[in-house]
Amino acid sequence: MGFMTVDELKSFAKSKGIILPPLQSKKYFTSIISELKEDEELLFFCQAKEGKTDGTFLLTSKRVSFLKIAFLSGVSSVSMSIDKINSISKKKGMLTGELEIWDNSGKVIYSMPSGYLDEIERYINQAKNNASGPAPTINQISAADEILKFKNLLDQGIINQEEFDKKKKELLGV
Repeated sequence: MGFMTVDELKSFAKSKGIILPPLQSKKYFTSIISELKEDEELLFFCQAKEGKTDGTFLLTSKRVSFLKIAFLSGVSSVSMSIDKINSISKKKGMLTGELEIWDNSGKVIYSMPSGYLDEIERYINQAKNNASGPAPTINQISAADEILKFKNLLDQGIINQEEFDKKKKELLGV
């Protein structure tokens, strides 16, 4: 995705239906933007809590991060790679819910608005599927090889010319 501007991030939030903090500062947006890496795509972000700590839940195509923005100490973040996530569960309340993410080292629980949980779960699963890479290739026999096989069967008298021509057209997509 590359780098975003503050206006692009605000527009992204609006397109996803993300409720922004009422007193949104430029520092809030620039901290999110600076956390993004060139080779990843921003999928979602929202205000959240990890335990009793307020922060921003950030989901990209490669990782889940929790940003803590402190007045004096600046921004700190903790990230978990998408491909390390073993499972996800969610608990929905009337207004807020919990997203529980398990990896090999344990679990992390994020509290956030319930309305975001299904979408975040879908994005994480989608990112995990994309991170696992393309399906393994299966050796496919080329149409030319198949035609040669049928030509040998024709030459041996096992099939007739009509059957050979029919199969040849089928293999060539004619």
